[in-house]
This record gives sequence, C-alpha cells and structure tokens, in this order.
Amino acid sequence: TLVWNGPQVCHQIRCIASNASCAAKHAAAMGGPASGATARAHVVDAMAFGEITQVVPWDILALDCGQRLDDEQVCDPRLFKSHERWENVAKGARYVCVVRDPLDVFFSFYNFLPAYMGIAPGKITHEEFADAIFAGASHSGHVWAHFLGYWEQRAREDVLLVCFEDMKENLARVVERVARFILGDGNGNGDGNAASASAFEWTSAMTDEVCEKSEFEYMRSRAAQFDDHFVREEMWRRVRIDENEWGGDK
Repeated sequence: TLVWNGPQVCHQIRCIASNASCAAKHAAAMGGPASGATARAHVVDAMAFGEITQVVPWDILALDCGQRLDDEQVCDPRLFKSHERWENVAKGARYVCVVRDPLDVFFSFYNFLPAYMGIAPGKITHEEFADAIFAGASHSGHVWAHFLGYWEQRAREDVLLVCFEDMKENLARVVERVARFILGDGNGNGDGNAASASAFEWTSAMTDEVCEKSEFEYMRSRAAQFDDHFVREEMWRRVRIDENEWGGDK
C-alpha cells in the first residue's frame, strides 16, 4: 500500500504512481518482463476514470464517499491520497511525500482552496487567506510541521521524499525513483535494481509511457479527471449546499 502526502498534494505524483503501479501489476500478472505495449495497455487503464480520487481514495474521506479502504483497486500496490502529517497518518504503508517551495505552496493553496469551497475568485485577499491558514483553517496543519515530520523519517525504507521542482526539471528520473520505490527497492535513493525486488524489470519503455500520461500538459487537457470534484461534490451534498450554488471549478 502506498500513500502520498503534501499540504497541497501534487496531482502529478498521484498520476505517476497510479500509472506506474498499474503497469507493474500488469507486468507481474504476465509473468515476465514488461514491454512498451504492456505498459501502454495499463497506463490507459489507469486513466479510465471520471476523477482520480475514484480509483485512488482520499484516506480520511473515503468512507464519506462510499469507498472502502480495504477494497481491491486497479493498482497493485494499492494507492491512497493523504494530507495527514507523519504523526497522524495511518501506519503500515509506504509513503511518498511531495515537498515544494513553501511560497509556491501558499499560492497554489490560495488558488485551490477557496474555489474548492465554492468561494468566488478574489473574494479573499492573500493576507486574509494567510491569516486563516495560520489560524488553523487547514486541517493538515502548517507546511513547516508537515515537511519536517516526513524529513525526520527520510532514512526509513518505507518513506520517499520527492521534490515538486524535480518533477518539472526531470520527470523521467522521478518516475523511475517512484517505480523503484513501488517495486520494493527501498526509498529509491540508491542504485538498486528493481528486478531484484520484483518478478520483472522496470524498463525505459515503461518510463516513457508513464511520463507521457503524467506530463502537466496531458493532465491539463483532462483537467476534470484531476480536480477533486468526486470528493468535493459529495462534501457539498453533506453540508447541504444546493447544487445550483456550487462554485469553483467543477
């Protein structure tokens, strides 16, 4: 089981992990080395969803959305999204934590959260938003505590830290690190061969396929698959916000 984390979690790392995990699952089922065609088939399968949280559940909101955390998934290992800090996240999994320049985190969160809650753009200033976040509006806590908690666990073989900036600079390298981590090669920092921990070898063709389906432009062209509307709309129903009043990006 894999969980990835971040105060403003990166949809791209979910896309990378789900694509890589599905490619790995299919290759293992075939009982031999995976080909580019094999990766293509299951990368496509991984993208066959209305919104990514339908196939990669959000740990603390899955039950509210009618999902069971112990159900089988299209991915193997199973994947979950979480915003929980290290001291609060459920233990017994493997963890990918995405870290990012804190200033960029703030502006990303500012652009995301008000719209997510149905607040029109511009209704809240940067200063008002910062005051709200530091006053505890974010369930996940402050970015510093979040990053520090996982940083202190970085030597564990079940924890992998990934920089958002690295994904922008060299996506293929991050894909391969995450793939090795999924396949059991520690935290992906060493030179271990994924084949030593699995029944098959991760190939450059698989990296190419996962990169193609995890590029920012590819995801932007399918924005509705990565906008959290599956969770958001269920939460709005529960707090009785009329559908006609739903704001933000649906």
